[in-house]
Amino acid sequence: MLWLAGIHDVETLRATGAREGWLRLRKINKTAGIRILLALAGALTGQHAAALPAQLKQELLEWAADQMHQDDNYSGK
Repeated sequence: MLWLAGIHDVETLRATGAREGWLRLRKINKTAGIRILLALAGALTGQHAAALPAQLKQELLEWAADQMHQDDNYSGK
């Protein structure tokens, strides 16, 4: 799925970042959830998503919730 989102290698993922990468994935598949966002962040920091610092995880969760809320507003839900 990363390939379809234009992320073909680690360098592109680093340049794109977890948030933008996740947004690109969501354009392809709206069911791409928060676990994927956390996995991308973990990949970029060299750790499992479960090992992400609590503050980073919370920031990502809040940001993702806001993004999904915006998606709902645009889709008329």
